[in-house]
Order: sequence, then structure tokens, then C-alpha cells
Amino acid sequence: MQLIKKGWLLSLLLAVLSCPGLLKSSAQTLQPANLGSVEGVVLNQQGKPIADADVHALLQEDMRRTVASTTTDSAGKFTLHDLPAGGIFVYANKESDGYPDAFFAFFTTPNGQYQVAVKVEAGQVVSGVTMKLGAKFAYLKFNVTDESGRHIAAALVFTREDQPGSFQTGTTGENTMMVPPVPFRLTIQAEGYEPWHYGGANYAGKAGLIALKPGQTLSLDVRLRKK
Repeated sequence: MQLIKKGWLLSLLLAVLSCPGLLKSSAQTLQPANLGSVEGVVLNQQGKPIADADVHALLQEDMRRTVASTTTDSAGKFTLHDLPAGGIFVYANKESDGYPDAFFAFFTTPNGQYQVAVKVEAGQVVSGVTMKLGAKFAYLKFNVTDESGRHIAAALVFTREDQPGSFQTGTTGENTMMVPPVPFRLTIQAEGYEPWHYGGANYAGKAGLIALKPGQTLSLDVRLRKK
């Protein structure tokens, strides 16, 4: 009788192992209870949905950590699943359509809502989150060389009069980058070379302001001189 009972248990175990659906169903019921979700929509400046936009969730206590990512559907809607309870920072972008990652203040535009802070609760869904990406961006095309025409890696320093401080990034000497369609100033610096300012000697005045329209491209041929 004991041998029959053991044989029956073995048969049951084999049946469970050969049925992945049963194991999957059991695993789903064991999801951590301290996770939540965020639902929302991504819109353009005119209030129309943006399909295939990238949406990311970061921990507010550590903005270096992306805890979830997704893309919007044809109606601009998204859902971020399995988020830890607590403060979450949600932001969206779609570089292929002229909407860059606006994580840094320099890349924000007036009336744009690129990031939203939400509080996620365990087992709950935060709904109604709306992000409006504002105007499409413009483009700067760089050709930075030395006096012999050789491309130089350099630092690009941007300042906006409506924001404190500056934003700095780099160029290999030949590249294109997106910039906001708002007035800003640009200085190019490289070790061993004199700084180059857009607007030349009058860079601190009106001549030094770059003001581009959405989708517009400005090509800059810059030749740096040695100190």
C-alpha cells in the first residue's frame, strides 16, 4: 500500500513538471506585494498623443537608477509595471521625432512637462499621469578643427539667460546634436586652444545668442587657434 502511495505522488510530481502553465500560474500568485504601477499618456505641444515614445521610471532617492522602462502605444498611453513603493520620477522622450531626453534643465522648453514625480503605493495603480513634451527641437551641426583642418575633440558649454549655471557636453569635432528652440549661448573649449564664442567679440551681446526654430539646423564650422 505504501509503494502505491509513493508511486501516485511521483506521477503527480511528473505531471506538474510537464505542465509549465501550472508553474506559471503559481508563480504569478507569488508576486511581491510591495510593488505598484503607473499609467499615463504622452502628448505633444498641441495635446495630441505621441506613439512609440520612450518612458522611464527612476527612483527619486537615487536618480541614477532606472527601475522600469516602456514605450507608448498608438494612443500615447503607457504602463510602468513592478515599481517599488515610494517616490518615483517618470520622464519621456522620443529622439527620432525631435524630442530629446530632457533630464537636464538645458533641454526643457516653456510649457513642456517632461517629468512627473509620483508616489507609488504597494498593490496600487497610479493613473492619470500626463506628460507634454512641448516644442520639437532644433539641431546644431559641428565641424570643429584646428588650424590645419584636423578635427578636435572639444567641450561645448551652453548657457541660457532664463536658467542659472551652464550645461556642458562634448564633441568629437564632427557631430550633430539636438538643442532647444530657445535663445542660448555657446562656447567651445579645447585644451591648448583659445576659447571660441558664438558671436565672436560680441558674444556677450545680442550677436552671441543662438535662437533656432523647431526642426531648424545650424551648421557651425569652427577653427580653433592655439594659445
